[in-house]
Amino acid sequence: MNNQQGNITSAGILFTFLIISFGSILIKKKISQISFHNQMMKNFLCTKEANGLLKKHKEFITKTNYIIHLANLGKAVGLISNPGVTVSSDRAKQATQLVQNTYHISFLKNIGRLYSEKCKFTPTVVNTLYRTKGVAFLERNSLGTVKRRDKKWSYSTLGLKNTVRTTFSNGSTSTQNFQIKKALDLLKF
Repeated sequence: MNNQQGNITSAGILFTFLIISFGSILIKKKISQISFHNQMMKNFLCTKEANGLLKKHKEFITKTNYIIHLANLGKAVGLISNPGVTVSSDRAKQATQLVQNTYHISFLKNIGRLYSEKCKFTPTVVNTLYRTKGVAFLERNSLGTVKRRDKKWSYSTLGLKNTVRTTFSNGSTSTQNFQIKKALDLLKF
């Protein structure tokens, strides 16, 4: 009788060990899935923030380019009617260009802030709809407005197991996520 009780105790210990092992494996798998899901959500949030900054940059430069066009028109009208208007138009144009450059540098600083908050972007994230000389200086045409970019460009938000790529084409935006099928499978707990 004592021998049978020892077998039952051994079988119980073995069964308990198997259940704990299986439970540990399941918990480890779920922790890995949650970690991947959190990284994916962080990448989407970083991409959303960067796209928002790029959109605001585009809107601001477009509006200030319009002001520069108006200053050019004012200068042309001033040449005909009143030379004082010409000086005012030149000053307004220079001030607007200075504001554009300052805003562009502020945009770059905000992208740097995102990067310091652990958003890992490819270096092309600093490209905008408008051409630049180097990174910090906006390229201008003969009228003083900022030149638009001719071709497409893209940047990626990098993660350990997934990458979010955003592609721009002269103002339109397209965001896609690589390994999205795997990420969607993780949502099915």
